[in-house]
Amino acid sequence: LVSVQLASLISAGSITFLTFAQHLYLVPVGLFGATIAQAALPVLSNQKAQNDINQFKKTLLTSFHHILFLVLPLAMVLIILRIPLVRLVFGASPKFDWAATVQTGQAAAALSVGLAAVAVNQLLIRAFYALHDTKTPVAISIVAVLTNIILSVLSVFVWHLPVWGLGMAATVSAI
Repeated sequence: LVSVQLASLISAGSITFLTFAQHLYLVPVGLFGATIAQAALPVLSNQKAQNDINQFKKTLLTSFHHILFLVLPLAMVLIILRIPLVRLVFGASPKFDWAATVQTGQAAAALSVGLAAVAVNQLLIRAFYALHDTKTPVAISIVAVLTNIILSVLSVFVWHLPVWGLGMAATVSAI
């Protein structure tokens, strides 16, 4: 909500650029981060219930590695091929011209730097749930949201960055 409000202050179309960039970068998170984390939750919960901490750690680490193995290359592809991917996915029309493609690509690249962190967070949150600890993820999420708000406000009002500054603020807070 804060990012959208701040994006509206940057330039015309910034909300669209940020939203489109978020759609692109969340695909790997949904495909790999969330699905692997969802699959790992019952296994982790079962291992915790049996007090098999060594197996719990092994499952957590294996799932962690699988997510990174799948998401890191996609993050690199999104960073390197951001402009062709934006053109391929969102097309080129008079309303979505080259400048819009570049702005969306820059925001997608900034967001993609933190793609692995966002994907792995899905797993770590569920690992805490399996340990019956819901307070730690909430506390960390509050710190991340506050960090994102502070950096977003700084990027718009102090550093006067374009829309990719909001993406970088989200990346830093995710990490």
